[in-house]
Amino acid sequence: MFGTQVQFKATPQRVQKAADKGAYRSFSHAAASIRKAARKSIEPRRRKPGPPGGPIRSKRGRGGGLAKRAILYKADKAGAVIGFAASKIDQAMQVHEHGGMRGGTRFPQRPTMYPALQRNLARFHREWKGAIS
Repeated sequence: MFGTQVQFKATPQRVQKAADKGAYRSFSHAAASIRKAARKSIEPRRRKPGPPGGPIRSKRGRGGGLAKRAILYKADKAGAVIGFAASKIDQAMQVHEHGGMRGGTRFPQRPTMYPALQRNLARFHREWKGAIS
């Protein structure tokens, strides 16, 4: 006959620390991936603006265009925020993203951020499973 004795010690602080660390890594990675996908979707400016429902076109310039450089992200253990920098470009990009009027001109919807999120959702779901170790 064999005998076995097992003792468990509850360590909720260690579990919470691992969860916070895993969440931060996941949120930071997700935010960076969405930013990269949004930047890649912005096309170089041609003679005409992008088609309604398609990606925006940004003027060429230092760094590949102002719109590409203006997409930033911030992540912490509570979540992540991804979008255009709070400046004049964020107001213009809001009109492009959702459609609307700006300066007396009607702009059709040319979403950038939402399609970037949609393209990455399935991958984040797979990666989130192993976030806590």
